[in-house]
Amino acid sequence: GVDTLVMTFPKIGRLAARIAGDLIILACCAAFFWGTWLQAPINATMTAPVTGMPLIYVNGVGFIASIGIGAITLVRLVRILTGTMSDEERAVLYAGIPGEDPNAPGPQDRNQ
Repeated sequence: GVDTLVMTFPKIGRLAARIAGDLIILACCAAFFWGTWLQAPINATMTAPVTGMPLIYVNGVGFIASIGIGAITLVRLVRILTGTMSDEERAVLYAGIPGEDPNAPGPQDRNQ
């Protein structure tokens, strides 16, 4: 699938794909948070038929999920952009395989 395609990219292409993917994830988290925010007043006034619990307790998990996923992605993106990733993390980012040498050339780099 997409992993096979990305693995054919040179290192800079894989880095660009990771950054683009992280930006898309952040946009989705923002949309998820905003949607939960807009739905919250409605869910606060409605109750579950069986438990009588306000639905904001159930659907409000969207706040926690969007903030959590967004925070993890933002930290990863900052670490990529500042170059503070460990060798193991860079190996996974650049080669896609844990434990592989992060300085080893990618498939495209070998042909040049």
